Amino acid sequence: MNPNVRWCLLFNSIWGTAVGTWCSHVLAVYLLQLEHGSNTAVGLAEGLQGLVRAIVALPAGAYADKFGRARTLRIGSFATILSLGVVAWALMFASSHLHEFIALCVGLSVFGGASGVISPPLEAIFADSVSTGNRSFLYTLKYVAGVFSRGSLGPLVTIFLFLWFGNQWSPREMKAVMLCGVGLTAFPAAMLCFFDDGKSMGEESEA
Repeated sequence: MNPNVRWCLLFNSIWGTAVGTWCSHVLAVYLLQLEHGSNTAVGLAEGLQGLVRAIVALPAGAYADKFGRARTLRIGSFATILSLGVVAWALMFASSHLHEFIALCVGLSVFGGASGVISPPLEAIFADSVSTGNRSFLYTLKYVAGVFSRGSLGPLVTIFLFLWFGNQWSPREMKAVMLCGVGLTAFPAAMLCFFDDGKSMGEESEA
């Protein structure tokens, strides 16, 4: 199996598990409690993440075509780790609820932008590293790894963490669970540095 394909499958599995641990149900509930039940605040924080991702994706794809997919993935890796640092700082050191909310919005925006940078070149380098005859099986495996990890493994890890911390869904417990997920997300972010355009298969991967 091509090294880029192995890294991509591993990335999808760990990324989905990590992000599913902190950046879905727990984050929404935490933001709702932090902002005293304001659905508007939750929508703003979550919406910024998606909006920045959508804005960044197109120029990121163009940059990857011009300067290389592996190089773009390294930029995405750096941006992801930066965003995780901002989120972790907000959860641990923010001096007030307002400062924490603003920092979380900033961190989530950068995280969304980093995801937008990562997605186009990751899909492209995966496609260029799969031989034509193996395409259906490997794409199915990639899809299953992403869906299963984010939809099942991530929430399952969240359940075990809450059971470990007391299962009260208090702000302190939610912070602890999210920090575990944030820390885990750093591992697949670092994996993005191991992709190599030179390992793409060229004509062998053409349709």
